[in-house]
Amino acid sequence: MTSTITKEKARAVSTEIKQAVEEILTRHNMNLSQIRTGHGEWFEFKVTATAIDLGLNGVNMATKEAQYYQRFGWTVYGNGPDFKSEQLIAPLGTMFTSQGKTYLFAGCAPSRKKYPIVATEVGKTELTYFTETVVAKINRAATA
Repeated sequence: MTSTITKEKARAVSTEIKQAVEEILTRHNMNLSQIRTGHGEWFEFKVTATAIDLGLNGVNMATKEAQYYQRFGWTVYGNGPDFKSEQLIAPLGTMFTSQGKTYLFAGCAPSRKKYPIVATEVGKTELTYFTETVVAKINRAATA
């Protein structure tokens, strides 16, 4: 009989490893971007980290989302017969408000089809993902 690693055990181990990894990355001026875990016949723990290169308003310019936006920009295409487009023109670090919270525009994630616009809540480090409907709000905040 083969023993398996349960979801609860994997979660407990992941929590311990995450704390240690965050401390190590902080010492080396890096930021934890993503953790992926797997469990079953074996336990898998994958870490993705980025260097910290703070730009406007504290946005990490070294993330893949920030670098993508700086290289390629972002354009939103509307529906309907005219397919009107709107280009995202705001600089990284633009502050905008959504649902009563203040966010900093942090880049674009093209692989996330439904939520490609990336931001961080002011005072926090984790990324928040938005639909393209927030583009007009970010552009208005940049020109205000």
